[in-house]
This record gives sequence, structure tokens and C-alpha cells, in this order.
Amino acid sequence: YQQVIDSGHPEAAPRAAFDLGILSEERGEYARAQEAYQQATDSGHPEATPKAAFNLGVLFEERGEYDLAVEAYQQAIDSEHAEWAPKAVFNLGVLFEERGEYDLAEEAYQQAIDSEHSDAASKARLNLGVLFEQMREYARAQEAYQQAINSGHPEVAPKAVGNLRELPMRLTARELGRA
Repeated sequence: YQQVIDSGHPEAAPRAAFDLGILSEERGEYARAQEAYQQATDSGHPEATPKAAFNLGVLFEERGEYDLAVEAYQQAIDSEHAEWAPKAVFNLGVLFEERGEYDLAEEAYQQAIDSEHSDAASKARLNLGVLFEQMREYARAQEAYQQAINSGHPEVAPKAVGNLRELPMRLTARELGRA
């Protein structure tokens, strides 16, 4: 990989850098993976840049470097790549939700939904339902779950069915807890 990267070939070098990042990450060589992904993102290659930025975001997030993860995801989003931008905005929503930044999470999930990406949009609908539950906005949660069900996504729809079915029980339990 390194020889191809060093060649500077405009097509092959960015792809080799991305592949080296994957290989390094699989081997647990995270610093080397970060360096390789960064080379791919810096290349400006229309395919390698957004997917390397996405992987860099995941890498940073796993290491607890949230500000760097946000930057990397944002680079993938800014690319407007049909595959990687929606996945990055979904991951950004998850990151914001985990940090308790619900308004930003809702905005990111909505952007993923608006992308109409089959995977990211469906998952965002489900996560939006969970987010609305956390915010005690149960009617909005119900609507989001129904949209996730309507997506027909093979993984998401069954989870949304379960969440929607359990929503009244969770609501009752929360109401009882306040009494």
C-alpha cells in the first residue's frame, strides 16, 4: 500500500491510503490508521475522501475524541457523497444524542431522513423515536416509530414495531413513577 501511496497517483494513492487505514485499524494500529485515513481525506478524491472521513469519525469517536469526530463526520457530510454523507450525519446524530445534545441530534437525524438514504434514513427515524421518548414527546415518538415501520427496512422496522408496542407500557411506568 505504501508504495502506491508514495507514487502520488491521483486515483490509486487515495484508495491505497484508505485501504491501509482499514488494514491498520483491523490490526489495532490506530495511529497508523488515523494517518492513512487522513492522507485519503486530504487527497480530495471524490470516493476516498468521504469514506475515509467517515472512518476517521468513527475512529475518533471510539477513542472519545468527540470534537475531532464531529469534524471528520462534517467533512464527510460536506462532500455530499450519496453513500457516506447520510451515514456520517446519522452517526453525528448518535454522537449528539449520547452527549445529551438533543436539539443537535434531532437536527442531524432529520438531515439523515431528508437524504432518503435507505439505511441511514430508516435508522434515523427509529433513533428519532427513541430521542423523542427521552424528551417525553410521546406523540412525536409514536409518529417516528410509525415512519420507521413504514420504511420496511428489514432491521429497523421490527425494532420500531417493538418500540411502538412497548410505548404505552413505558409511558404508564413513567407516569406511575411520578405519582
